[in-house]
Amino acid sequence: MGVAPNRPAATIKLVIADVDGTLVTSAKELTQRSIDAVKKLRKAEIKFVITSGRPPRGSKMLIEPLQLTEPIGGFNGGVIVTPDFKTLGVRLIAADVARLVLQFLIEHGLTVFLYTDIDWFVRDVNAPHVAREQFTVQFAPRVVDDFEPFVDKVVKLVGVTDDFGLAKRSEKALQQIAGDHVSAALSQPYYLDITHPEANKGMSLSWPASTTVFSLKTSLRSEICRTMC
Repeated sequence: MGVAPNRPAATIKLVIADVDGTLVTSAKELTQRSIDAVKKLRKAEIKFVITSGRPPRGSKMLIEPLQLTEPIGGFNGGVIVTPDFKTLGVRLIAADVARLVLQFLIEHGLTVFLYTDIDWFVRDVNAPHVAREQFTVQFAPRVVDDFEPFVDKVVKLVGVTDDFGLAKRSEKALQQIAGDHVSAALSQPYYLDITHPEANKGMSLSWPASTTVFSLKTSLRSEICRTMC
């Protein structure tokens, strides 16, 4: 039997990391271990990028300690921003679809979090899980009486309920109602996330080269960094 020729080891040029459960603990704290791991990447001249289900501003706490210089993916790639929060690209939910989803969520008794590329909006600051979300993203929502003025700027909608059965039924219903126009999935038993269908971590590098500062002339080999060790 022939011997396979030696193959050069793959060169890692870019590491993409999730935030919650990867870089930060369940208490939403950035660990020294994560900071040290990113420093090792930089010494090895490996670019480091974060992408998260959080809004971009929800990653602000990471920019200075991790010395982030590359674009940041918010809403799992729904928004790409620079470290100083200049928006490079946005995947919006179509306004008519956002309006339909909002109507469904409200009529079925779910609390709504509405996110644009830079802000999030609620109708009741004392609604379930608002305080927890504010703790996680580390900035307060804007309270509004009506979501209609923002339907053409929606990057993400979240239906919130502690009735887990209702959350699951709503997930299935929206997948049928909205079809291919949105991604509707439970991120927690009580959070139903609705985004553009291409807003996912795997799509974070698919933006045109003109919108991605870290684009290279050669094809990048990416690795998902989940242990940071």
